[in-house]
Amino acid sequence: MAFRDLKADFDRLGYHVVGISPDPIPPLHTFQEKNGLPFLFLSDEGAATAQAHGVWVEKSMYGKTYMGIARSTFVVSRDGIVQAVYFNVKPQGHAEYVRDALDDAQS
Repeated sequence: MAFRDLKADFDRLGYHVVGISPDPIPPLHTFQEKNGLPFLFLSDEGAATAQAHGVWVEKSMYGKTYMGIARSTFVVSRDGIVQAVYFNVKPQGHAEYVRDALDDAQS
């Protein structure tokens, strides 16, 4: 499914998709354009927002530890109430899963 179709589905359900990354804005825009992502991306340089939401975590790769993002999804209603949280998500198929869960919840 194309990202534009997913965006239309989330719009129909009344949700906006926002990506937040500790990367600076220029690389975020490059990533967004390269992948044809029609969603809003925000920069969280310094990771203050990630820390506040518990997704700035210690990770390890090849025996080295470092701080990084635990990919997560927060579903927030228009009135600011957190409706669902998904931690340590895999990108493949996740947006479709969340869309289907929101669609089922509205049925």
